Amino acid sequence: MTDFAYTHYANGYVQSIHDKALGMYTYYAYDANGNKTVEGYISLTNPLDLTFGATDLYQYSTIRYDSHNRIVDILDPKINIHYEYDAVGNRRMVKSVYHEVGTGTRRTQEYWYRYDNMDRFTVTMGQLGTLENGIFTPSGRATSAADTDVFINKGVPGGDGLAISYNFAGERVQVVNASNGSREHYTYTADGYLEEVRIDGNLRALRVNDALGRVTTYHEYTPDGTTVNYTKSTVYHKDGRLFSESGTDGNTLYEYYLAKGETDPSGNLFAQSGKGALAHIYNDANGDQNGGTLTNTYYAYAYWDEAKVNAIQTEAYNQSIGKNHTKWKPGYSDINFDVNGHIKNAIDRVGNRTIQYVSDAQGMILLRDEITGTITPPNYRHHPANYNPGTAANKVARYYYVDGQRVGDISNTGDSRVDYLQSLKDRKDKKSGNYADWTPIASADFDQRYTPIGANTPGNVAGSYTVRSGDTLQSIALSVWGDSAMWFYIADANGLTDTDVLVAGTVLTLPNKITNVHNNSGTFRPYSPGEAIGDTSPTLPAAPTTMPWAIYSRVLGSNTPVEV
Repeated sequence: MTDFAYTHYANGYVQSIHDKALGMYTYYAYDANGNKTVEGYISLTNPLDLTFGATDLYQYSTIRYDSHNRIVDILDPKINIHYEYDAVGNRRMVKSVYHEVGTGTRRTQEYWYRYDNMDRFTVTMGQLGTLENGIFTPSGRATSAADTDVFINKGVPGGDGLAISYNFAGERVQVVNASNGSREHYTYTADGYLEEVRIDGNLRALRVNDALGRVTTYHEYTPDGTTVNYTKSTVYHKDGRLFSESGTDGNTLYEYYLAKGETDPSGNLFAQSGKGALAHIYNDANGDQNGGTLTNTYYAYAYWDEAKVNAIQTEAYNQSIGKNHTKWKPGYSDINFDVNGHIKNAIDRVGNRTIQYVSDAQGMILLRDEITGTITPPNYRHHPANYNPGTAANKVARYYYVDGQRVGDISNTGDSRVDYLQSLKDRKDKKSGNYADWTPIASADFDQRYTPIGANTPGNVAGSYTVRSGDTLQSIALSVWGDSAMWFYIADANGLTDTDVLVAGTVLTLPNKITNVHNNSGTFRPYSPGEAIGDTSPTLPAAPTTMPWAIYSRVLGSNTPVEV
C-alpha cells in the first residue's frame, strides 16, 4: 500500500516527498525563477522516521544557474559537473569529476564541442588543443582572443571525440571516431531514411526500407564489404508491431495477447493477430530442418498504469535429444515491483542472477545493482560447449538527474553507446553463458546527448504518440527526442504545420530518423526505462544428451560429452 507524505513551499512547489512504504525521502529547493537548486534522494534507516538518518545518499545535488537560467554547476557528494556555453546557448564544454564504480578512483572527464552555423554539433566529446604538422596535441585554453592556435578537435586517438558532417538536407552523413580512427559514412533514401553504412570506404551495413520507412531487410558485411555475414528480414503488422523475422538468427514468430476473456479456435490466449502485449516468441535457431534448437519464450504481465512484464520463461527443444528432452528444464526470470509500481528486482533463476533497483519518486532508476554467481552444472549428461558456468560478478550502474532529465551515469559495464564498427564486433564476439569471461570496465557518460548510429539506431520502425491536452509539436519533440527544434519531422510525417492545433487522443507517427543534432541548454537525452533496467531475460540451462558422440558432435559442437 502506498503511503506518501508531501510538504510544499508557500508558492505550491513540492518541497519533499516522504515515501513511508519504501523508506525513501526526496527533497527539492528552488530559486526565485523556479529553477530547481537542490535535488536529493535518500534511503532512510527507519522508513517512518526522518530523524534516524540514512542508509544511502543516492543523490543530493546543489544546482547553480547563470543569468540565462542555464545550468552551470551540479555539485553532489558523488559527482561534480560544470557546463560552459557559447554566445547562442550551445554547450561548449562539460567537465565532470566522479569516482569509478568499484575502485572508487577519482576521475575527470572533460569534453569540448564545436558547432556549425545551424547550431549542429560538428565535434562532440572532443578536446581542446593545437595542430602542428598534422598532429593534434591537447592543450589548455587560449591565452587571448587573438590566440587562434587553440581550437576544438575530435582529439587524440583512443579518445571519445567524434567529428560529424551533414548534407544539405541536414542528415548526418559522416562520423570520424577518435577511439579507433574509423570513418563512418551514411546514405539515405530520398525520403530521409537510413540506407547504407560504409566504414573506411567499405559497405558494412545495408537497410532496405518500405514506403513507410520500416526496415524490411537488414544486411551486415565482412570488413572488405564483399560478403554478407549477417542478415535479417522482417514482416510487420499494420501498426508496426513485429509479425515475423527470418535470417541468420533463424525464423522468429511473434504472438500477442487477445482481448480479455477471448481465445483463438484452439483455446490459446494469444495469437499473431492479437492486439495486446507481447505474449510469445518462437524461434527455430538455424532451422528445424538443420537440426536447430527450437525455443519458445513466454511473457506474463502485471498491470499498473501500463502492462509491465513480471515473468519470462524460455523453453527449448532439439529433435536430436529425443526422449531425454524432458530433462531440459526451462529458464525462468521473475520481475517484481514495489507498491508504487516501480521495478524492485529481477531474478534469473537458472542464471543465479539477481538485479536490485532503486528508483526516484517518479520511477526513474537511480541504481541498478546486479549480483551473479556461477551456474551449477545441470544434473544430467550435457555437452560442455553448451554449458558455461559464467563468472561471479557485480555489475553496478548509477544514474543522476536534474528535474527529470539525466545528467550523468557511471558504471562498471563499459560504454553502452558505441560506434558502428564496435557494434559489429560485439555481435560477432557475443558469448553465451552467465557473464562468460566478464571483466569490469569503468565507464562514465556526462555528455548525455550524442547517440551514435547503430544496427538498431535509428529504430527499424516508426513510433507513435497519443496527443494529450496542451501538447504542441514542439513539446512532443522535446519529450520524445529531447529537442523541440525537431518538431518538423513530426509535422512532415503527419501532414501538419506548426500552426495546427493538436486534438487530444490523436495518434501521431514519430518517424524513425536521426533527430540527434543539437546540444544546448534546452536539449537532453530522453529517459529510456529499458536501457536503465537492462537485460532481465532468463538463462537457458545446458542442453542434455544421451546420444552417441558421433551424432552429438554434429548437433552442438565438437568437444567431449560430460557425465555429471
